[in-house]
Amino acid sequence: MLLYASRRRPDLAHAPVLWMSAAFILLCGTTHWLDVLTLWVPAYSTQVIAKAVTAAISFLTAVTLWRFLPRLLALPSPAQMRAANQDLQQVVQEREKALEALRASERRYRALTEVRAGSSAFWIAEPTGAVREMRGWEALAARPEASMQGLAWMGSIHPEDRAATIESWKQARATQDPLDLEFRVATGGQGWRWVGSRGVPVFDEDQRLVEWVGMIEDVHERRQATEDLRRTRTMLDQVIKNIPAMIFVKDMKTGRFTFINRAGEELLGVTSAALLGTTDHDHFPKEQADFFIAHDRAVAASGLAQVIEEEAIDTPSGTRLLRTTKIPMPGSEGGPNLLLGFCQDITDRKQAEAHIRHLALHDPLTGLANRHLLNESIREAAARGARFAVLCLDLDAFKRVNDTRGHEAGDRLLVQVAERLRGVVREGDVLARLGGDEFVILQMGVTEPEAVTAYARRVVDEMARPFDLDLQQVVIGASIGIAMCPADGTNLQDLLRHADTALYKAKADGRGRFQRFNTIMNTNLQDRYQLEADLREAIEARHLLLHYQPICDAKDGAILGFEALARWCHPVRGNIPPGVFVPMAEECGLIIPLGRLVLETACAEAAGWAEPARIAVNVSPAQFRVEDLAGEIAEILRRTGLSGDRLELEVTESLMIDDPERVLRIMLELKQLGVRIALDDFGTGYASLIYLRRFPFDQIKIDQSFVRGLDQEGEGLLLFSAILNLGISLGLEVLTEGVETEAQLEIIRGLGGRMVQGYLFGRPGPAAEARERLAHGHAPCYP
Repeated sequence: MLLYASRRRPDLAHAPVLWMSAAFILLCGTTHWLDVLTLWVPAYSTQVIAKAVTAAISFLTAVTLWRFLPRLLALPSPAQMRAANQDLQQVVQEREKALEALRASERRYRALTEVRAGSSAFWIAEPTGAVREMRGWEALAARPEASMQGLAWMGSIHPEDRAATIESWKQARATQDPLDLEFRVATGGQGWRWVGSRGVPVFDEDQRLVEWVGMIEDVHERRQATEDLRRTRTMLDQVIKNIPAMIFVKDMKTGRFTFINRAGEELLGVTSAALLGTTDHDHFPKEQADFFIAHDRAVAASGLAQVIEEEAIDTPSGTRLLRTTKIPMPGSEGGPNLLLGFCQDITDRKQAEAHIRHLALHDPLTGLANRHLLNESIREAAARGARFAVLCLDLDAFKRVNDTRGHEAGDRLLVQVAERLRGVVREGDVLARLGGDEFVILQMGVTEPEAVTAYARRVVDEMARPFDLDLQQVVIGASIGIAMCPADGTNLQDLLRHADTALYKAKADGRGRFQRFNTIMNTNLQDRYQLEADLREAIEARHLLLHYQPICDAKDGAILGFEALARWCHPVRGNIPPGVFVPMAEECGLIIPLGRLVLETACAEAAGWAEPARIAVNVSPAQFRVEDLAGEIAEILRRTGLSGDRLELEVTESLMIDDPERVLRIMLELKQLGVRIALDDFGTGYASLIYLRRFPFDQIKIDQSFVRGLDQEGEGLLLFSAILNLGISLGLEVLTEGVETEAQLEIIRGLGGRMVQGYLFGRPGPAAEARERLAHGHAPCYP
């Protein structure tokens, strides 16, 4: 048995002892059996051998046992074995606890991985919701972590959020689903702040809920940003819904409307509910709908915003012109998904622009073409190589009617003349009024001179018939001068000059006649050439004088300044009107020295005034072509001692047409000197409306042609008011020229006009008279 045990347990430390003990017991047993055997069969030698072997084995066993006796004595007792067993069980239990804690830690770790990163505080709660542990709360909310222990955390929630938060906790505990909340909590010194808390349930190996773990982060800024975004979106929604322009959205794939605002509903006369889900074919004629769809596809293909100008659509209120901007909106895959459309109803603006352009290219009194439109027509016809005639018509007795019956009667007569001429001119011809009683007819398609002669005779005959004016018949008659293109010129300047020469000859022949320009008439131009030479001499000798017309405050008549006007008293011919010698100076190249003379004289005179009133001087486009106009004016100001802010330069719209960039640069240089710039004759041309915002004007001067019918209700009053309000709204001074009656002044005052000029406040006078007026302080028409 001992041998069996030693073989089964080779790890035992005392195996040799077991072997020897086993041998000793075996030999002892053998000896005993031999003793029994010798009782019947004596064998003393065998018994001696057995005894000797047994004795040897016993001795060896004793020696061996003596060597291992200390070790055997060191073996524990049963009590010790029981104590050791208890210690071993305690170690095993502690190990099991450590393993369970490790497994719980692993479960918490797995739970925490489900909570979003970036949080600031960590909490552990019992299944009941009572917080067992809170870490990082003091750093997050500046409050002790103990304040969140147990169910105390519910008391730190904002009263408005508490009920909803507790209810969410109850639902999460019932369903054992993850918890994601946002609520306001009380913080130390920071008031209420929004925090976000996300918790997840933790289960043991038997899927029993053992606790909740979660994180809390400060989401106050994000929540405020979200709220700001919500308010901004609400505001934008309201803006989009109420903006006075149609906004729509289409699905690019189906072409169906997905949104339209209130302005779009009103424009199309359809409700949003009726429009959404429909296409262009449901609301527009096929051809128009096809155009819209094709343009939508083009926008989608380009990926860029595109604009359709003057897009006409039929609406319940009639045909409207739209300016439509279409913008492709990318989808999640990058390609266009939606189409955003923004439609402005530009019908009224286009009509207003057309009306303004009509006014800019037509005479406001008669509605006929003005000089600008006539010039365009001649230029276009000459460019085409057309043959045409220019008939310059002047009323023979108009001045007498105007002087005896007044300007209002004269204007009414001019309107009748225009109507009668309209009945004479052919379709395709151009009828224009250049000013005063001067009319021009552009007769197109002239192949023979006789056709022009017959045409002119018919016009003269029509003008010879009486006009009904204020229940009286008035006979004025007309004379006509004719110039042919290309024989007598190809531009407005040459053709009008030659037609004027022929007109002068017709009047000299007795009026009520017509004459065609010919080379013989050039001899009559010698007198004009002599007058040009006299003008040159007068400028060089500084014989021209300046008269000054006051510019007054419409309210109290206070003199604000003067306009300097050139006057020429010819030693033989007497006073030559500015309307004669100024155009002559422009034609013969004397306008630059004439302008320099006027500017130097006016500045020197104004520098000597007792009061710092402004002085206004007209500057021609030719002067702006001088190499260094700003430097020249700066030198004049320096020599005369006049402050730059007292000088005002008046220019006309023709200045800006040829080289606007150069003109703008010069104007800016003048502004640096303090010089003011005024736009003269505002409202009589088209360009002034275009360049008014581009150039640095300080003042606009409303032309006197808008003032003449001002005391009569009608289009003239509306037009004047519109121009006045336009200037005021742009922050410009507005000066009204040609004020001659108290009634006109009262209307201007009532409309908000501040600065006025005209015969009512004084005619242009010499320098001495200007000084006297300035000393008096206000216009003579004011006490």
